[in-house]
This record gives sequence, C-alpha cells and structure tokens, in this order.
Amino acid sequence: MKRLVFSMLFVLTIMLIMPAQAQKCKLDFDKKDPITGERVRRSYININMWAKMALYRANDDLRFELSFARGGEDNFAIPAGSKVFIKLGDESILELVSANEALPVSFVNGNQVATSFAISYYITKEQMQQIGKFGIVFIKAAVINDITANYEVKKKKNKKITQSALCISQD
Repeated sequence: MKRLVFSMLFVLTIMLIMPAQAQKCKLDFDKKDPITGERVRRSYININMWAKMALYRANDDLRFELSFARGGEDNFAIPAGSKVFIKLGDESILELVSANEALPVSFVNGNQVATSFAISYYITKEQMQQIGKFGIVFIKAAVINDITANYEVKKKKNKKITQSALCISQD
C-alpha cells in the first residue's frame, strides 16, 4: 500500500513538473541592456535562404522584423510607413507598419550581385499573441511602388515562431 501511494505521488510530481519545463522559453537573445537596464528579447527564424524574420521586445516596444535579399542592385530605400501583411494559420491577416526607412545594402554573392533590406515593423502585444496562437502561413512585404517581397512560411518553422511569439508577449 505504501508503495502504491509513493508511486502515485511520484507520478503526480512528474506530471506537475513536466508542463513547467515544457513552457520554458528558448529565445536567441534574452538579456538586460547594460545601459538602460531593460530586458531585451529577440528570436530569429530563417524563412528560406534569402529571408529571415525576427520577433523582438524591449519593455513595451514590440517589433516584427524582416530581412531579405533580392537579386540585382537596388538603389532605393524602402520608406518608413511601408506595410507588411502577415497571413496567420486561422486565415486572418495582420497589417503592420514599418518603424523607419530601410536602406539598401548591396553585396556580391559568388558571381551575382544582390541587395538586402532589414525592416522593423511595429506590432502590438495582442498581434504578437495571435502569431503565438496561430502561427504564420505567408508574409507579403511592400518594397516600393507595386514591388513586393513574398514568402511562404513552411509548417515546420511555425513551432519556433509560435513558441517565440508567446514567450516574447509574456511580461
């Protein structure tokens, strides 16, 4: 009888510990800024070979960041206020606005010239939680005029996206 009670208590303890460990956040960057003392969190996700996204938070400043490269040399900046449309797993669409101008950075990759851009978009805590709940299916970023950068997000990438978004949206 004592063995049965001990076994049941052991199993119950394990069951209580496991969810707490499973919810532990794993971010690429989670440190205090030595100057301001504020906690800064960031998680990077490679979308494909030419595009990367990041989820970012410093205090109440939350951002969705997108970095991508385009073939050829582009001699224009993506203006502040440009938009990105993010299709979530529940078919809803988030519309975010960029925080600042994204300047072009041209580089040579083998025998090809390409231009990269890094754009930071404002995002609310509620929108970050939606990403954490539903994941991302597709990203469409306005570049200039009618030019867009379009990226399908593979299902296997969504585990890190959803976990990171939920971790970053926690206080």
